[in-house]
Amino acid sequence: MNPLPASIEAEQAALCCMLISADARTYAFERLDASDFSRDTHERLFALIRRMHEAHADITHATVDAAISKANSADYGGREYLANLYLHEPTGDPIPWHVATVLDMSRRRRVIMAAYKAVADAKDLDIPDPAANLLQYAQEINENKPAEWADMVTTANKVLDRLDTGPVTGAIPFGLPKLDEVTGGLGPGPELVIIGARPSNGKTALLNIIAMNAAKMNKRVLYFSQETDAERLLEFMASIRSGIDVWRLRHNLYGVDHEQVEAEYAEAVAQIGGYRDLLLINDNFVDLPKLVAKAQNAAQQYSRNCHPVGIVLVDYAQIIEPGHATRDLRTGTVEVVRGLHQLSYRLRVPVVVASQVTTAHKEIDQKPHKEHLAESPGALVAAADKIIMVHNPPHGEGVDPAAPRPTTFSVEKHKRGRTGVVHGMFYGTMQRFTEERL
Repeated sequence: MNPLPASIEAEQAALCCMLISADARTYAFERLDASDFSRDTHERLFALIRRMHEAHADITHATVDAAISKANSADYGGREYLANLYLHEPTGDPIPWHVATVLDMSRRRRVIMAAYKAVADAKDLDIPDPAANLLQYAQEINENKPAEWADMVTTANKVLDRLDTGPVTGAIPFGLPKLDEVTGGLGPGPELVIIGARPSNGKTALLNIIAMNAAKMNKRVLYFSQETDAERLLEFMASIRSGIDVWRLRHNLYGVDHEQVEAEYAEAVAQIGGYRDLLLINDNFVDLPKLVAKAQNAAQQYSRNCHPVGIVLVDYAQIIEPGHATRDLRTGTVEVVRGLHQLSYRLRVPVVVASQVTTAHKEIDQKPHKEHLAESPGALVAAADKIIMVHNPPHGEGVDPAAPRPTTFSVEKHKRGRTGVVHGMFYGTMQRFTEERL
């Protein structure tokens, strides 16, 4: 297949940057693979420069020229082609731009090839389900290409770099100081976090708080809500931010303060709306393959943006379908959670998923534990990096339903840190948590 014209220019510019800058080489090697190049000569030259880099060889025009002459210069386009690469030295766009363009063109070529294969499958009557093949091709296009083996030198340098920066930064807070102290917040980097609770115990409220905190930090949020539409989610978020009960507001129960309360609530709505595309909500039904494809497409779309995708929220695990027939809901839920775990590590961001508590655990006054997660608790526990169980039992008879309910956040699994219990209050009509105890 002929390469897309934009590929050649971007590849030449990227290779030129790599020939003249050690920083450019480091940046490119962390993001590109030889197969991302459309020309065999570019692919071989990239691989040669990488081998020299890994061998700590001095990389200059002379040393690279000597290396290709020692091999077979014709495989690299010839010595003249190497010399001409320096004519492509960028005067404006930096290496990140050229690397992003090479990746974009590589992905477009894979889309074209997948389309060719899908058309051929559709014409082949011996293939029983060409649509399934098409879906598989689409998933392969969106998959990142991790290295087969971790490079210990690179890995050690990353660990040392983190030590140099001091305390962990970039984690997304829950906004509840004691809970953040125990958990360390969310991220940075990949982890699957399960928030388990009974219905109406605040799973969605906690996801909404996370979403707003992430957007406030300029981290792009992908929010897959299968239970609540975007308009209702925004209402909940405005209630959390303003402390105003939207039900009382709608029924004019604030009395003489109604107009002031309405203005404060409207301001909170406007603030949430001000996040624009930092807060991306998908409230349409999606199964696991569609969710993964949409998340990876968004990550690719915003990879060059100063605010890339920083977190994925899913509400909730038992609603998402695996995308194919399974023996039972238990098997399907396990596949979904494992798929979300893989998504977290592909995108290198935290994925937070709400989960119901099994109906077998009926004692609503008793605090649920990770073993009570619905459908297949053992498999869900194994897949998670963190598990937080939320519990706020309903009020007894004669108590105002709008009154706050005592809440416990039980951090029952934490692969890289502490576990423990944090106490607080849940204001259900405002979808709001606090750590103050009445």
